[in-house]
Amino acid sequence: MQNETKKKNLLIISSNHERQSVLSDFISTHNKHSIVLNAPDARIGLSKIQNSQIDVIIADSENNKVDILKVVETILQENVNPNSAIIIIGHPPAEVQFLDEIVSGKVYFIDDKIIETEFAYCLDKALGFNTHSEPTAYFLRTLFPGDILIKEGDVAEYVYILKHGELRAFNMINGQKVIIGNIGVGEFVGEMSYINKEPRSAFIEAVIESELIEVPIGLFDKILFKRPAWAKALMNTLSKRLRSANKLITKS
Repeated sequence: MQNETKKKNLLIISSNHERQSVLSDFISTHNKHSIVLNAPDARIGLSKIQNSQIDVIIADSENNKVDILKVVETILQENVNPNSAIIIIGHPPAEVQFLDEIVSGKVYFIDDKIIETEFAYCLDKALGFNTHSEPTAYFLRTLFPGDILIKEGDVAEYVYILKHGELRAFNMINGQKVIIGNIGVGEFVGEMSYINKEPRSAFIEAVIESELIEVPIGLFDKILFKRPAWAKALMNTLSKRLRSANKLITKS
C-alpha cells in the first residue's frame, strides 16, 4: 500500500461567508491534500488555533483588522502552533509590524482583492514554512550611537533594513558634516547602491542603539522576489527619499 500524503490543516478566519467559499475553492484547486477549517471571528479562530494543530492560518482582516492583528500578535507572543505560517489578507499596517516573521517567511500579507495567483504563491510558501531547507540569506547587525555603518565612496556589499533604532545620513563637505536626513524603522539603507550599482553616496551613522537586517547585495534580487513585503518597503523608502529631495529643491 502506498503511503498517503499527510493532509495539512488550514484555518480560515473570516466573517465573510463569500470570502470563506472563495478561499476554500482556491485551496482545493491548488492543494488537494488539505483539511479546511473555518472560524467566523478572531475569538473563535484563536480558540481553534490553541486547541488544534494548524499548519497555515489564513486571517481575513477585511472587517476586523484590529482583532485579526491582535490574534496574530497573541499567536506569535505565546508561540501558539510554532510551526504554522500565517497569511494575512489586507494591507499591512502603517507601522512596522511582524518584521521578523515576514523576513523568516512565517507571516505574509496579501492584497484584500485576493488575486488567485498571489494567494496560491503565498499558500505554497506557507505550506513549505516548516519543511524548507534553504540557508538563511540575511543576518542581524547591531550598532551603537555614533557607529558608522556605511562610508561615502565604499563599494557596496550589503543592503540593510532598519529593524530598531534610528540612523542618520550625512556627507563630509570641506571637513564639515552636512546632514542629509534621518532613517527610521522599516526603511532600507544602502538601497541606492543596489539600484545604480555605484559606490556609496553618503555616510550612515547610528543616532541611537540600532539593529539592522543585513542582506548580501548579490542576493537582494532573490530576496525581493520571495518577500513581496520587502519590495513594498523598498518602494516606500524610495518614495520618502524622493519627497525629501523634492523639498530640498523647492527650498533652494
